Amino acid sequence: MPQEPPDPARVRVVVSPMSIALVLGTLALAVFVRNVADAARSTFALFLVVGILAALATLPIEALARSMSRPLAIVVVLLGALGLLGLVGWGVVGDVRHELDRLEDDAPQAAAQIARSERFGRLAQEVRLEERVDDAVRTLRSTAESQAEDAARRGGRVLVGTVLFVFLLSWGPRLARAGLAQIPDEGRRRRVHHVLTRAVRRGRAYLLLTYAEAVAVGMVVYLAARLADVPGPAPLALAAGAGSIIPLVGTVLGSAPLLLVAAGFTSGWRAGLLAGTVLGLQLIDDALVRPRVNAGVLQVGTAATVTGLLIGLALGGVVGALATVAVVVFLVAAAEAAGVDDPTEAPGADAVGLP
Repeated sequence: MPQEPPDPARVRVVVSPMSIALVLGTLALAVFVRNVADAARSTFALFLVVGILAALATLPIEALARSMSRPLAIVVVLLGALGLLGLVGWGVVGDVRHELDRLEDDAPQAAAQIARSERFGRLAQEVRLEERVDDAVRTLRSTAESQAEDAARRGGRVLVGTVLFVFLLSWGPRLARAGLAQIPDEGRRRRVHHVLTRAVRRGRAYLLLTYAEAVAVGMVVYLAARLADVPGPAPLALAAGAGSIIPLVGTVLGSAPLLLVAAGFTSGWRAGLLAGTVLGLQLIDDALVRPRVNAGVLQVGTAATVTGLLIGLALGGVVGALATVAVVVFLVAAAEAAGVDDPTEAPGADAVGLP
């Protein structure tokens, strides 16, 4: 005889001790993983940045290795990268210190003039403008000095990163081959190899061209800002160069702080010339550079780049933003490569002299 359905009023939910232990263990594991990730975030970021730099440096190293030994090519590329980073850091820090010196001299004088003026003098005295300006300048100076000391204490991380960089350049290919050897099926292993090869080559080419353009944009903006006598040209040029990696509108967005500062501290015609320079750089990118990169190497959308920049800025500042954009580019390249059976048959696979 068929059994009658159970009465809903008599249905009971029994929670076993094993279920309770499983829930509590899952929560404890989640908290542990979160704490470990927070504590090791800087270490993960170091490995990520160094890995990306090693992948990008492979192309110039292979090009130099055709005319010299590979160890010497690694040394040349490493010294060039450290020199470029040191030059940028020295320019930004020196520029900030110079502007702070100017601010220490000009800000109190400007506050005193406002306090003596007939129109705003009474208000300035009531809000104690001169005292507040002096306090603000001292705070900026102490903050800049603490940041400089913190950067100096990171020398050990630079040394560790350099050693890791050389290790990845020397043993990276072997590690990749060992990882592929863990795939037992030969057909699947060959497929993964093709996808990874195409993704790394195209993503690396895209990043090298994009970062080279960012350096060029930053140099042009820096020279233009210096000629226009804009305060703080090095940080403003760094922002313009970093913003230029965004397709279509990046140069204009990255140069927005420059144009605002120029409008407030320089004459109208100088600000207009800077605006024309920025628009010219943006037009060159949109009409000449970006179409060739999209057609011959890889196409990465504006939304994906902006998303990577925002996430990277929240995690690790400018360096984190550039690293996150690199991760996004490699993911886009991998997704594109997954639809190609053989990377040697697709157009653009050997673009810009990829090995």
